[in-house]
Amino acid sequence: MEFKRWRRAWAGACFTILGLAVPVTASAVNLGIQGKVWPIAEVNILKLLVESATQVNWHHVQQGLLKKAENWGSQLPQWNFPEVSQTKTVWFNPSISLVKPVYGPKKSRNGNYEWALLYPAGTTVNPLQYERPPTDMLFFNGTVPAQVDLAKQALKAFGASIYIVETAGNPENLAKSLDVPVYYANKGILARFPIRKLPTLMGVGTGPHEYDLALTELAPPFSVKQLQAYWNGMIAVPGANHVQKP
Repeated sequence: MEFKRWRRAWAGACFTILGLAVPVTASAVNLGIQGKVWPIAEVNILKLLVESATQVNWHHVQQGLLKKAENWGSQLPQWNFPEVSQTKTVWFNPSISLVKPVYGPKKSRNGNYEWALLYPAGTTVNPLQYERPPTDMLFFNGTVPAQVDLAKQALKAFGASIYIVETAGNPENLAKSLDVPVYYANKGILARFPIRKLPTLMGVGTGPHEYDLALTELAPPFSVKQLQAYWNGMIAVPGANHVQKP
């Protein structure tokens, strides 16, 4: 009897627990607006973009961009340097000091390549010790007819062995007339190399100036022979008052 009474009590407790687990259905009630409200003040950004786009004269914008692209050569900065009165060579060491360390693949003792430090920060490196450009560069003023004529002669005589670099003028128009690339001396190039007068022939030095760049300022009259003579710059001859090809 005692066992039966306990079993009925346990069954009743179980049914009670199960009854509590039965899902209850809830219903939402619209309580209406409570208190004062104001309209949303933020602008609809999509609507604003559409309205702005419809007010733009896209044909005018397109024509402006097209004109700017067609005339980019005439809008470049003009670097007008003094002309040369006496031919001379300025020797320039192109070494650079590393601001940050350089890492790269390095061969270990076991023959494998591992990523390691190649050059620590502060190391001075001269690019001419690793690579020697086979070409010279002629810097000239494209607004001076005599210098432009020298650039044309240089291209005809040396072809791909010389690059012509314009500091003033319109390189696009000159490139079209010559049917060859004409480079332009931007601020970065002029900051890197000490161009002070024009025209200047820049090449790689030889002999005691093997690891220097030779920037030879050319005085008129200009000629191909002049370029040939100063292709690798000039050095002073001991006991003489003039300079000549090394």
